[in-house]
Formats: sequence, structure tokens, C-alpha cells
Amino acid sequence: MENFTFYSPTCFVFGKDTEQQAGALVKRFGGTRVLIHYGGRQCGALRAHRAD
Repeated sequence: MENFTFYSPTCFVFGKDTEQQAGALVKRFGGTRVLIHYGGRQCGALRAHRAD
């Protein structure tokens, strides 16, 4: 195996209605897009939020 360094800063936000923070979190980390990956119906109620 080759030597390597893997750096993966991650922020997890859990709790009721925390999807409301999505826009602010994307902006905080300098992003302009977000990929939400899910299975089943877990994210069925998510609405789009802007990073204003």
C-alpha cells in the first residue's frame, strides 16, 4: 500500500428542523452547491433553502 494522507473536515448537524440551517452552513464553508444523498423516504420533506 502506498503512503497517503486523507483529510476530511466534516460538520454533522442533527435535530428537528435542522435542514433550515443548510443555506447558512453551505455559505459558512464557502460553498455554492450541496449534494444531498439519501435512501428511502428519510429526506422526502426537505425543502430548498438559499444561502443568503
